[in-house]
Amino acid sequence: SEGGDGVAGWLPWTWFHTGLSDQARGMVLYTAGVTASSLTALSARLMHDEGIAVHWVVFARTAAGLVITAALLWYKEVTNPLGYRRGMLCLRALLGMCAIYSFFVTASYLPLADTAVPSFIAPLVTTAVAATALGERPHWGVWAALPACVAGATLVVQPSGLFGSTSRSLSGIGVVAAAAQAFFGGVSKVLIRVLSGGLNSSGGTTSSIRSGGSDAVAAGLIPKS
Repeated sequence: SEGGDGVAGWLPWTWFHTGLSDQARGMVLYTAGVTASSLTALSARLMHDEGIAVHWVVFARTAAGLVITAALLWYKEVTNPLGYRRGMLCLRALLGMCAIYSFFVTASYLPLADTAVPSFIAPLVTTAVAATALGERPHWGVWAALPACVAGATLVVQPSGLFGSTSRSLSGIGVVAAAAQAFFGGVSKVLIRVLSGGLNSSGGTTSSIRSGGSDAVAAGLIPKS
């Protein structure tokens, strides 16, 4: 009925897909990801304090992700789940695994409040690589925010070369892991864009990744427009 259709139109899932712009959906998903990441960092720290090694935490997380992903691929009836750019897919998987492992090491060795530092730095990596390799043109506001990201990370880490005797005593392993997480995470986001297709400054797909988007459509991972 018309009334029923009106109610269905306000259902969260329907509203998410039809009532929001692509940018708004992206922000919703990003917010959900940050929330889940915070809870994951908390659980990783609790498990580390209980004596559970990081590699076992990563193994459990990967196994759960594999089961969920396989179920989604089966549900969507994807005929070619690996796509056609398998070399790029393997590279993305490798960098993503490095980022995940670094994330859990960071959460295990640094104060939980400091685990947000890589999220300050990763956009620097993503923006620089996307602008250089994909020819994207970020808004000037993005470039203007980059110094604030660097300043925020510096204030958290407080290197002894700048802060002297007042610098914080942080785990060297944790700091290195945080830097690795920022690098691997930033680059892996660019590879996701390469594999799935993306937008240039005019709102169209960039020429360097158009073939990647076509491959994703052909593989059934992205609906045809």
